[in-house]
Amino acid sequence: MAVRQLEFAFLQQIHDLFIAIQCAIRGNFPVKLVDPTTLQIILRNVTVHLSDSYEMIVVTRTESIHTYCQIATVYIIATAHCIKLIVSIPLKAAY
Repeated sequence: MAVRQLEFAFLQQIHDLFIAIQCAIRGNFPVKLVDPTTLQIILRNVTVHLSDSYEMIVVTRTESIHTYCQIATVYIIATAHCIKLIVSIPLKAAY
């Protein structure tokens, strides 16, 4: 019984990964791969490293993370050993 439960959990994770990769192939942000909290942390780190002439389109708060998921364009680079996601998010000029 325990082996069947493990098998089911493993197959579910593989299925979720497959759906997320299909989403990324279409250029959409795969929320199943990067949860909103992790995305918020990543965006805050990016904000710190932006030059003074650029800023994020929306403030990186928890309630605005869905906006970034909608406007982000995702590119996939895959090798035999790994899959990398490149997330492109438009910026605005700071005036």
